[in-house]
Amino acid sequence: MILKLNTLYKLIILLIISLVFQQCANVGSLAGGPEDLDPPVFQGSEPPKYSRNITPQKISLQFDEFLVLKSIKENLIISPPLNEDPEVILRGKKVVIKNHKDVVFEENTTYTYYFDDAIVDLHEENPIVNFEYVFSTGASLDSLSIRGIMLNASNLLPEENIYVSLYKSSMNDTIPLDSLPYFVRPYYVSKTNEKGEYQINNIPYGEYLLFGIQDLNSNYYFDMPGEKISFIDHFAIPEEVFEIIPDSIPLRISDTAYMDSIWEFHSHKMVKNPLDLFLFSQDDSIAKLMETSVELGKKIDFYFKFPIRDSLNINILDNSIEEDWYIQEYSALKDTLSLWLTKFPVDTLKISLQVDTLKLDTLDFIVNIPEIKKEDNKRRRRKKEEDKTQPKEDKSIKYTSNLKNLHPYFQDLILVFETPLEYANFEYMRMMEDTVEVKAEVYFLDSIQRKLSIHYDWKEGINYEIFLPQESLRDIFELESDSIVFNFTTSTEDDYGNIEMDITMDSIDKNGDPFVLMLVQGEAESEKIIQKHVIYSDTNIVFKHIIEGDYFLKALKDFNHNGRWNSGHYGRQLLPEPIYFFQKTLSMKEGWDVQDKWRIQSSDKKRPILIKKEEKKGNK
Repeated sequence: MILKLNTLYKLIILLIISLVFQQCANVGSLAGGPEDLDPPVFQGSEPPKYSRNITPQKISLQFDEFLVLKSIKENLIISPPLNEDPEVILRGKKVVIKNHKDVVFEENTTYTYYFDDAIVDLHEENPIVNFEYVFSTGASLDSLSIRGIMLNASNLLPEENIYVSLYKSSMNDTIPLDSLPYFVRPYYVSKTNEKGEYQINNIPYGEYLLFGIQDLNSNYYFDMPGEKISFIDHFAIPEEVFEIIPDSIPLRISDTAYMDSIWEFHSHKMVKNPLDLFLFSQDDSIAKLMETSVELGKKIDFYFKFPIRDSLNINILDNSIEEDWYIQEYSALKDTLSLWLTKFPVDTLKISLQVDTLKLDTLDFIVNIPEIKKEDNKRRRRKKEEDKTQPKEDKSIKYTSNLKNLHPYFQDLILVFETPLEYANFEYMRMMEDTVEVKAEVYFLDSIQRKLSIHYDWKEGINYEIFLPQESLRDIFELESDSIVFNFTTSTEDDYGNIEMDITMDSIDKNGDPFVLMLVQGEAESEKIIQKHVIYSDTNIVFKHIIEGDYFLKALKDFNHNGRWNSGHYGRQLLPEPIYFFQKTLSMKEGWDVQDKWRIQSSDKKRPILIKKEEKKGNK
């Protein structure tokens, strides 16, 4: 009898263990099978999705597999925002939303709980992209939408994870509409995806302020220094959503099952007038000092966040130091200031910077290391021995040049010296054109004598030699030049091609401001300007002497006529200067003459590389 009871006990234990393993097996499969690439499937909800006349305190969302919630506080966006945040709980295959007991739902309003990609499956973390739960507190659901794409204003690349907000034109009686993004939570909110696309759905007809923000502190306000923003200068009006089938998809009108499949899996939802936004870092007229650096015994560099537009005063806080202790040099964009140190009356300088009447900072700089005047005999002998083994330091003036093995026959030879020069003698410079000595024009391009131009009407396909004797140049630190020798051959007209463009402007851009046309090469992050022209009206432009390669044509609407791109400012209601791209790649080979036409219009505010990717995707 005891034996039977023991056997029965063992059987019960084994049964319990097998049941436990069976339950565990239901959660997910062991490794070794095919990878699960499918996201969880939404199976229903309570209350049902798109319900009307409800103010739910609890919402349950049912899915077909076990889930994980990723960064739910950051990803869940409720539009219009509630006065109290809900609690979101995960229960196996179910997501439960518990609205706060003090939550206030507005009457006759459609609410959208937008999860972005926060709901993923347990094992592979496949997200349900753009999942949303919608209901209405009234008898009808709002169905209008505002959609578009968010691009970086300076390079037209898509911007991901940017909040896009709507403010009702009548949502606040005490704060001006333009000031709402500073002080009031938006009425509707969405977020851009990896392509920069955004959509705000289920909204009623009306006039809205449309605003985008890189919300660094996730509070929906434009209240942090450094937050990038975007806006439009007119009200946004929501529109009906409609579906289209891309032209690349073949149609079989008579095949009902086929067409149903096409509409379900290949159609695109869109609005008639999408509203594209352009994200920018707000420009500031006040210079902000970001960083400094010191090259001992030579210079101090000041790096500013924005270009310096006003007068910058530099004061040294030591009355014993003479005023002419530095030479001043700005970078091309005036966002970097270099002070070349001509004297070292002290080893530490205390400097005060001031823009007009605004004091920026007071800074201490160690600019020189004092020499050790006394050394014992043993140290001196060791130093001499070390000097013998070390390679001898080159103490001549250093420089770079634009010289190539095949130098363009239409370009001057430019030398950029590492340090400013205080003395230059070109009397004994010699230049040979093949075997004939010729004279070139030599002059400095800047006031501190760092950039030197050698100008000559070079002949095509000819060998040249330039010789400048030793000690012809001396810099402000008493370094002298070694002899400088250049040997090169010039190019010929046959080495290049030309690009001729007929340019016409869309009527909305004919407001008197010029366009800066730029022929560029390379990707956005490393884009190089090859040539540029300024135009004020429809014209014909020829880009000459273009070497083999692929190019893009870019146009900048130059509002302030300074020849370069400028950012915007929301407080002053200044939009960033718009950039347009010719939507073709211009390919060039030696001897080619390429001709084309471009009508600059609003739809060209997009990089050609994005057009190509979309075309390839559509052709699959």
